[in-house]
Amino acid sequence: MTRSCSSFSGEALMMLVVIMLLFLASNSAGAESLHLRVAVAPEAVGALPATSGLEAGIQRLFAAEFGTFTSLVFDGEQSGSQAAAASDTFAQVRLEVSGGAVTASTDFTRARAMRSLVSTVPAGCPASLLATIAGDLAFLFVSSRGFSTLPLSPPPALVASLSTDTLGTLTGWNPEELEPVGLAGSGDEITICFPHRYLTLGPLFRISASTIRDINGQGIGREPMQLSGIVQGPGDTLLLLSEREARIALVDPRLGTRQVTDAQELSALPARLIGRGTLAALPGKLGEPGIRLYPLEGGPSRVVRVAASYVPAFDLDREGNLWAWDAGERRVRILTPRGQEVFSIRPLFSAATVQLPQQLAVFDDGSFLLAGSAEVWKFQSSGIPVWRLARIPGRPGESLPSSFDLAANRSSGSFTILDAQSRRLLAFSSSPAGEAARLGSLLERLDSRKQRDLQEASAFAHGAGLGLVALQYGELLIQAGGAEAEREAARMALLREKAAGYSDFADGLTRDLLYERADAAWLRTAETLRELAAESPEDQAAAAMLQTVLARRREIRSALTGTPDLQAVSARVLIGHPDACGTSLTLEVTLRNSGAQPLRGVRVHADLPSAVSAPALAALDEIPPSEAREVRIPLGPADLESPTSAAAVPVFALVTYQRGAQGISRSLSFSAQAAEGGPRRSLAEALACRAVPLDTLAANLAESLLEGARSDPSQPLARLAGILDSLGAARRQAYTVPGVSPVDSTRTPESTGPTMRNLLRSLSPDESDWTIVTASIASTLGMPAAILSLGDRPFALVNTGIPFSNALAAVPGLERFSEQLAGLSPGGTLWLPLSGRVPPSEVDGASWSMADALDAIASGDMANARRSAVAQSGAQESAPLPFPLVLPVSTARPSIAALRDAAESSLAGVR
Repeated sequence: MTRSCSSFSGEALMMLVVIMLLFLASNSAGAESLHLRVAVAPEAVGALPATSGLEAGIQRLFAAEFGTFTSLVFDGEQSGSQAAAASDTFAQVRLEVSGGAVTASTDFTRARAMRSLVSTVPAGCPASLLATIAGDLAFLFVSSRGFSTLPLSPPPALVASLSTDTLGTLTGWNPEELEPVGLAGSGDEITICFPHRYLTLGPLFRISASTIRDINGQGIGREPMQLSGIVQGPGDTLLLLSEREARIALVDPRLGTRQVTDAQELSALPARLIGRGTLAALPGKLGEPGIRLYPLEGGPSRVVRVAASYVPAFDLDREGNLWAWDAGERRVRILTPRGQEVFSIRPLFSAATVQLPQQLAVFDDGSFLLAGSAEVWKFQSSGIPVWRLARIPGRPGESLPSSFDLAANRSSGSFTILDAQSRRLLAFSSSPAGEAARLGSLLERLDSRKQRDLQEASAFAHGAGLGLVALQYGELLIQAGGAEAEREAARMALLREKAAGYSDFADGLTRDLLYERADAAWLRTAETLRELAAESPEDQAAAAMLQTVLARRREIRSALTGTPDLQAVSARVLIGHPDACGTSLTLEVTLRNSGAQPLRGVRVHADLPSAVSAPALAALDEIPPSEAREVRIPLGPADLESPTSAAAVPVFALVTYQRGAQGISRSLSFSAQAAEGGPRRSLAEALACRAVPLDTLAANLAESLLEGARSDPSQPLARLAGILDSLGAARRQAYTVPGVSPVDSTRTPESTGPTMRNLLRSLSPDESDWTIVTASIASTLGMPAAILSLGDRPFALVNTGIPFSNALAAVPGLERFSEQLAGLSPGGTLWLPLSGRVPPSEVDGASWSMADALDAIASGDMANARRSAVAQSGAQESAPLPFPLVLPVSTARPSIAALRDAAESSLAGVR
């Protein structure tokens, strides 16, 4: 029979006290101050953190983000008139709760002139509430001085430009096919979307391997859907979006695969990929603001609601958070894919500037771009502006277009603008280096009317291997009255670059055993070289390369044609787990000899391009006529994308063998069924792979959450208890607001789980998530941790370092759990289980966490319990925060002494 946790809360608290005692035995601000009063409406008192906790959180966040502007001084219960008498600059924030939302009304007075802002935050979003208040205060403070007082850095330099019409020479596509409609970026590559075509280019519009991949993938015809946008997917995949047909096509130009799913209400506005399996896009119809998520495997879409009046632009950060521009309140709301608002940023610029942003791009450091109305602004993660771009550098009098698409390189901070109306691309960088800096310097002083300038630009681009850029300047030179020699030289260089790219691409397809795709690529390589030979017959290198390419194609054709002696009659891919968090694949395939002669020395090379990075090899001595043999091929770790159980996986193979005296090579392609090669991972194993023992965020939690004196670093158990108590109080406040239900914690299929910082910002009610938080924090504090699953419930296991026998002798209450705890405590020290559920009202978070877990193991079937050590994993982020973590919490117990005093007071009532 299941026992309630409250039935032994006093016993559990006593145990915690004794264990604690056992373990015990072993920015500068500006000169001006802003006086602030926070007032909570009476009806909101029970739904919001205590005023002291709010003030502490606002103070820490404002100092971290805006401490160079001013410092905050809290005036407690002073009225506005009293604060005015004490300071020339003061503000009051009034918080009210209504309809599941918190309204923050801020009145700011400076020199007797008042400014006001009203902002709303969904209930249960404490980190976003603090960020909203701090951002509103900073906005009103700066606006009172004038936004022009904020210094701006010089705008980024134009480092390259390219007319999309130039692409016709490279691709052979008609001019009407080269009218751009959209742009996407991934790393230093961009992909341009046309009505029925797409093309990827490298940095400075170079021809990259992806460029050749796209041209080859569209070699047999153009895209049948009318495209409205494009998104770069994982690996070599692309997502083609059609608003007109309400469909999404997932294509792999390299493999030649295509998967189409319906996407109702898909819009032509920007879209982003979350993880590997979900497309996020703005809804095509006006209605309740939100971001629609489309599962690429099919099934109904869902909308992540945004608490905004209108959302015209959004982006994702590297953690998968949704950054949505709230056009009504003119700020960025940051949400998890589950819809929980975790932060807010108000850009510090005038409301008359960029009235309706069309583009939002987030960089890895948390800074971001807002663009629209012929302007691009960059902001720090705090919302402080960095620079403003309105005119095109090096082109006097030329402004940015009024409407454009934008793709950003998240790591470098560079970005590219697509001016669709003028059919051109503009690449910008704030810190150009090497060729980009030299080309940018040329562009800054280039006069397209002067032949000398165009000759210099064309020569530089040609020498730098920028074939498309060189061709463009050659064409401009002819328009300026120059000779055709420059353009023809650039065109020949472009053909050589294309032939070399095609040859490398075909060679890669051959290595990966994609013989049918390689055959077409070798053919197009030969066609390009023939064109080059016809235009430049004296090019001996091209002639020699052509002969080599023709020989390689003959080898491919030989493996694709001829009588097939071997057939794959069955195949499956076994998914194994050789270590705690790794996944390995093994191919089992049955080959039948359909010929009349025995096949000897059979060697099978097999590849799963969608899952592993290189082919693997296995051998058979002989397959007699009309008989079948099974071959087992270890493929190694799933480096790319591990197949799911029951999925059909494409396999490509090259089989070599002896038939009599004849050596034969044959290409095979077939499907294999994916299946588990052993027991599935338990809940404990799956969660342990998500946890990070040395998370830098967890290491800083004590400074973020605790007030007053710190516990001794040699007492991590006391420190962990204080943190759990603080987090428990904050979670309880976040999810006990009357009339507000906890956010849906259903996992999105593409995600392995939220990152640590998102869990802490959102204070998620999900038990599995908080088990990971607890284990990660304990590990960071130097306490070994593990994950325990008992049925469908997970728990964190923490090694207290206390000898097990000493703990039982000192705490008689542990005796009733001794059998269960002994099974959980290898090595002679006590391992305590801790629950991840939200604690009920008015209890100590650390005591509840332990009591709830002990109650579960006392009443559960320990024979079915599973335990897994926490392993280092890349599923969680441990890099510096892009924006601060500050939560409003009550003052936690800062030391063992304070813990002992609080516990003794509680025990007096229990006795």
